[in-house]
Amino acid sequence: MLTNFPNGITSFGIPLLGNAPGVPIGSGQVAFVGTAAQMVPFAGSQYSTIQGAIDASAEGSVIYVAPGSYDENLTVDEDYITLIQMTGAGYGRPDVVPTTGVALVVNGQGFTSIGMRYVSEDSDSVQQHGNGFYYADNVFDGTAGMAATEACMRLVGLAADDSFSASEGQVVNNLFRGATSGAGLIIQHAAVPSGVGCTDNRIVGNRFYDNGVDILSAVNVSGGGAGIYLNTVIQGNWFTTSGAAYVYINMAAGVAADLAANSGIISGNYFADDALVAAQVNVAGQPKVYVSGNYDAAGVVNGSTFNN
Repeated sequence: MLTNFPNGITSFGIPLLGNAPGVPIGSGQVAFVGTAAQMVPFAGSQYSTIQGAIDASAEGSVIYVAPGSYDENLTVDEDYITLIQMTGAGYGRPDVVPTTGVALVVNGQGFTSIGMRYVSEDSDSVQQHGNGFYYADNVFDGTAGMAATEACMRLVGLAADDSFSASEGQVVNNLFRGATSGAGLIIQHAAVPSGVGCTDNRIVGNRFYDNGVDILSAVNVSGGGAGIYLNTVIQGNWFTTSGAAYVYINMAAGVAADLAANSGIISGNYFADDALVAAQVNVAGQPKVYVSGNYDAAGVVNGSTFNN
């Protein structure tokens, strides 16, 4: 008989994940977030708020979140935390919708988010500072209340520590929408003293629509000169808002030294436009950023007219 209950295997041989209720989650353990009724089937650490589970988490913890709307401003400082929707169904995403402010700020390294939805009424929806992040199958919603300088997601390093540069991450198979005055995704260098840019990120297989601009590079309030984004891949995304004046990608920000340092490839993307032009995918003045093998309604776009 197997009796390592409640934290391991029951006498029925069924694995039970997580610690006993009220016990800190611990490295590699599992927590659940939801209403009391939703929690009945689950043994382990149970919380009514996502932030409560995050605060109790040690490095390497996984937090399953039940469907529902969570009026929270989440902050993740611990490393290697995972937030994941409990149901596995696309429409069952938990909604993190604070009354005001940023829905999620990630300062820790190795953060993962799968199947969540983040919304802000008046700020960035998500601010990612730590490295090694992974976002998959999430929805990032903007609103008309966003300013032109705000975004559904912002990748930006920390001014105080250049070890946190929003680098070596993956943003894969997500939806960015509705930031009608702002941006879907902003990539930005940190303010001084670090001033560090974002490096080695992959933005792959996402959908963008109804944003002021879908992907945008931006300077910070201070610093710059070493590059805003380096070795960045923007590949296989779908940009589905049509219109000759619509700006899909604008990666032209920065002082002269930034423009010389920025590097990446924009490849294999699909644009809802009859004749894509350089003003819609702007990489002006950057000799290390290439537009290659993309598609509009007429077929393959000649990237040599975009490249520098």
